[in-house]
Amino acid sequence: MDRSISGHIIVCGIVKGIKNLILPLRSRFQTGPKKPIVILSNDNLGDENMNGFTYIWNELMRFEDIFLIRGSALQQGDLDKARAHKATAVIILSKSYEMSSSSMNHNSLDADAIFMYKQIDAHTKNPIIVTELTTINAIGFIESDKGESFQ
Repeated sequence: MDRSISGHIIVCGIVKGIKNLILPLRSRFQTGPKKPIVILSNDNLGDENMNGFTYIWNELMRFEDIFLIRGSALQQGDLDKARAHKATAVIILSKSYEMSSSSMNHNSLDADAIFMYKQIDAHTKNPIIVTELTTINAIGFIESDKGESFQ
C-alpha cells in the first residue's frame, strides 16, 4: 500500500457478502475519482471456509485500488498502518449472528464494534465513522461526547 494514501475508505472486518459493500463504491456510475479501499482484518480471505462462508480474495482483487492489511482496529499500530488519520471514512462491520454460537448473548456481538469505534474516534479527527450494530440497544455505547445524537 502506498504510504502517501489519503482520502481512502477503511473497512474494519469481513462479513458474508463484503463484495456487495464494495460494488457500489466501485460503480462505473460513481462520479469523481474512486477512493482507495483498505480492508483491515485478521480474518482469513483465502479459499478456505471461514465460519461457514467462503471468502475469495481473488473476487475482491478484481476491483481497483483495494488493499488488505492484517490487523485490528482495536490496535493503534494497525490503524496507523491503515492511515486512519488520513481516511475519509471508516466502516466498522459487526460480527454477524451466523458467526456467533447460539448460546452467545447478541448484545456481546457488538462489543468489538463499539470498542473499535471508541478507538478510532479517540485517535482520529477527520473520518466519518459508520458502525454496524446487531442490536439497537448498543447505540448508547457509541454516542459521542461531541454533542452528536443518533436516531
